Amino acid sequence: MKVYALSILYKGETKARLLKGSYELSSFGYFQRSTVKEFMEFTSRIIVERSKPFSRSSVKEQDYLCHVYLRGDSLACVMIADHEYPQRVAHTLLSKVLDDFKLAVPPEKWPTVVESEVNFPQCDQYLKQSQNPQESDAMTKIQNDLDETKIILHNTIDAILERGEKLDDLVEKSEGLSTQSKSFYKTVKPREPTPLPASVEEPLVKTQRPHLAGYSVRGHAARKDANTGRANSRSLCGKCSCQAASRFLRAARDSIARKTNQCCTLL
Repeated sequence: MKVYALSILYKGETKARLLKGSYELSSFGYFQRSTVKEFMEFTSRIIVERSKPFSRSSVKEQDYLCHVYLRGDSLACVMIADHEYPQRVAHTLLSKVLDDFKLAVPPEKWPTVVESEVNFPQCDQYLKQSQNPQESDAMTKIQNDLDETKIILHNTIDAILERGEKLDDLVEKSEGLSTQSKSFYKTVKPREPTPLPASVEEPLVKTQRPHLAGYSVRGHAARKDANTGRANSRSLCGKCSCQAASRFLRAARDSIARKTNQCCTLL
């Protein structure tokens, strides 16, 4: 179980402002961390801007779940974690973080204060503690009101977008994304695999690359060498070093291509 980001935002009339954020990106490639961080901030803003006051929701994107809690005073907290992280623990922790933040930073400062001026070191502490759900649960289990709260689960990001909105357009217009991040976003767009000739078999094999151990690949990934007669494995991903970062960004891109906007209500 892993938590990648914990962010506190203020929802204004038109946009959400980041007040404080903490990140744990050691599982991503060193040169991809800044890009992944920007897109996590971008995703958090999108979700908060489209959430209603007094609401809790979790947006599912392949390997990730974005948990968000927006209070009636327009203060919101977002946690980005993997699918294995307990949903109840996540949302209980969001409540605790916002309660402590309100005590540390007066509400009258929320609409104008910038992140660099916010003194709230507890955000880093909560992110560290959240990596152990058992510890987080013990720390917050005194709050029992969450048991009767409904948490809306959205299957994709596009389920929360307004009619006519496209994630591609939001990325292009975003002021919080660098040119490098926007370019990288375009490179991870899913592509249809090039079909093989009918005469070529497409056996299922295991790749021999240590850093891709356990992944099964078809077709282009396995061809027999004409001279040696041995299988020659080749990864479908041309940028292996970007694989971890691409997974998060591809999840956002894939949501636009899918047609399902199903959601369910969890108690």
